[in-house]
Amino acid sequence: MNIVKELKPTYFDDFKCIGSKCEDTCCAGWNIDIDKKSFIKYRSESHPDLKDLLKKNVSRNRQSNSDLTYARFKIDEHYKCSMLNEENLCTIQLAAGEEALCHTCTIYPREISSINNTIEKSLDTSCPEAARLILLSRNGIDFVEVEPELPKYYFTQRSQSDAVNGYFWTNRMFMISALQHRVHPIEVRLMVMGLYMKKLEELEPSERLVKAQALSSQYLAYLDNSNITDLTSQIKPNYDYQKALTLFFVKGHTTRSNRFTHLSKDAFDEVDFSDSTESFTQLLLKNKIQYDQSEMLQIALENYLVNFTFTNYLENNEDILSFFTKLIINFSLIRLLFIGNSHRFTFSNEEIVYTIQTFSKMCIHNNRYLNDVKKIISSNQFSHVSQTINLINI
Repeated sequence: MNIVKELKPTYFDDFKCIGSKCEDTCCAGWNIDIDKKSFIKYRSESHPDLKDLLKKNVSRNRQSNSDLTYARFKIDEHYKCSMLNEENLCTIQLAAGEEALCHTCTIYPREISSINNTIEKSLDTSCPEAARLILLSRNGIDFVEVEPELPKYYFTQRSQSDAVNGYFWTNRMFMISALQHRVHPIEVRLMVMGLYMKKLEELEPSERLVKAQALSSQYLAYLDNSNITDLTSQIKPNYDYQKALTLFFVKGHTTRSNRFTHLSKDAFDEVDFSDSTESFTQLLLKNKIQYDQSEMLQIALENYLVNFTFTNYLENNEDILSFFTKLIINFSLIRLLFIGNSHRFTFSNEEIVYTIQTFSKMCIHNNRYLNDVKKIISSNQFSHVSQTINLINI
């Protein structure tokens, strides 16, 4: 492996876990995977404080075909890891030290991978402390290139051909640059990205590799034009989509998180969903005024989208058109949580971090909801990207 550089957001080295002071422990609310190497070590553990606990609370994940998800910690009736003590501290780390933790518990909330000769590092917004670092940076997210430091633990390694690698970098640079173009509201930036995606969708895959660079420059130039809103305003909102998403996600989505339940229960509690879409639309537009007026929220949404793009767009795993759909779905659902709660929110930093972090933990790490949302917005009348663009404008 010929790693020659390391790329990471400038916030990365500032992260420090705050342990039991964390308002939403990473050891609760979801499944916690154990890698095969750690599972074998836990099965032969001889430490008197751990031996029986580990035998009782570690089980094989028979549905997994990956060594990284070989086993799991059992979750108690409060959806907490069974290895937590009464102070929400890990009994494994307390008894045997940090080096005894499995891969998942060692690395989280860090995201580390390599693409060709570059190590990339970032943080996940599902962690409250990481979310504060990412979302509340008023000047946006900057990236730094440094001498590489190889992690001591496992990280994902990917290789791309020169053509695909050039296409990948062009697309990711375009998306991050467009998202950070603060001349226009975030929705306008996303719609220009959508128009770029629509253009790519019209091309054969082999043509995309050749024409992406010129197209990305062309669409970034559109954002320098103050009249771009004339173009994006032609993309009409679809309020039937918005109502269907609200019913499914805000009012119908169940999770293991009391935080998310509280957040969704209070959202749109003034709405009678048995009424017409028109009455829902009127409230949506009324509540959106406060959403639009929060400068810090607009910055936080930009930072969330930039961080998500940097961390999750990988051309080897899915093409950019599929990634764009995922990006817009996440944005649309987060926006509904904010608009739906605008009657009780002041859009403080705490509320902004709370909402996006809770969404990230409960939904980004649960693939089921994404497929269900795709079904809601699917229509044979429109292309794949056109369906997605229809979600952006309200």
